Amino acid sequence: MTNSTTPSEIHEENGKAGQPLSGREIALATLIVMASFVFSGVLGLVRQIVLASTFGAGRDLDAFYAALRLPETLFVLVAGGALGSAFIPVFSTFLNKDDIQG
Repeated sequence: MTNSTTPSEIHEENGKAGQPLSGREIALATLIVMASFVFSGVLGLVRQIVLASTFGAGRDLDAFYAALRLPETLFVLVAGGALGSAFIPVFSTFLNKDDIQG
């Protein structure tokens, strides 16, 4: 088992147990997620540039993209779909439970 810290425990360590997150904390969390998406997009662009300069336009690059299609699709389905579907209801229940107790 791993020793993980829940968001409410972190909130308690900051002396804010039972209090809702402030607008500044929510904005910071939103900014972190947005920056992560932008960074991911930039890395994807860099990947495309490197692949295009390495293989050029032709059969080699087409073969690479064909081989990459299945693992990339599986990753998007698992990470984006299943993980999001499981995480969002559990996290919202967790937040509602904190609101009721607090």
